[in-house]
Amino acid sequence: MTLDLSPQHFRRLLDDLDIPNREAAELCGVAESSLYRWLKGESPIPASATRMLELMKTLRSLSQMIAAAPTGAEGGAG
Repeated sequence: MTLDLSPQHFRRLLDDLDIPNREAAELCGVAESSLYRWLKGESPIPASATRMLELMKTLRSLSQMIAAAPTGAEGGAG
């Protein structure tokens, strides 16, 4: 599976996760100016930064699925 390192994909991940640029820069361990260069396509986006956001998005989805799952032992043995 190829990792999309485009600025558009990175921006979409930030938007989907509702992460402001300042917080994203802090999470990635870079200055805000570096993040802006990534988003403008002026500097390459590290694969680790994209992978981190992908993982955060997956974890959020899983968390939402777990929260929406029915609880209790309806019809179960017990």
